[in-house]
Amino acid sequence: MLAHLHNMVVHFPIALAFVALPLAVWTFRKPDRTLELRALLILAALAAVVAYFSGERQEEAAEARGVAESVLELHETLGTWTTILFVAGGTLALLEPLFTAIRRAVVVMPVILIGMVSWTGYVGGQVAHGTAVVQTADPGGEAEMESGEGVEREDRRGALLSGGEEKHKEDED
Repeated sequence: MLAHLHNMVVHFPIALAFVALPLAVWTFRKPDRTLELRALLILAALAAVVAYFSGERQEEAAEARGVAESVLELHETLGTWTTILFVAGGTLALLEPLFTAIRRAVVVMPVILIGMVSWTGYVGGQVAHGTAVVQTADPGGEAEMESGEGVEREDRRGALLSGGEEKHKEDED
């Protein structure tokens, strides 16, 4: 069960960020009701930290399945920045009663969090569900596709170049 902790816990900060958005809109209308939003951001920050630190164990499992290293690195980088933003949001939420000037930052934070958590989650979904394919273009007009099953090259015409053979995508269907 602990081996899959990341996959279970990671959904909490995602959901809490989406729930925080309507609460943030509500606090614009009723500024005295920021307690709920602050509590949600603090809880989301704690869940994000657990998700971040449990991700290392999942990374090892993904590497064993042959997920592209570049995708894992991108997800890890996005996860780091997303966690930093969640912790910043939680910290702002803790400090908001002391410094009312940061109230607007607390209210805007869910929008930023939703953007980052969506991007991070998209890449994480590719890792978790085995669709981790990255294309990198080179100056010759070819793109390299990395996956757990090896490397194929694709030129601008859509022809797959694998092991010296040229195949057209239309021929594969």
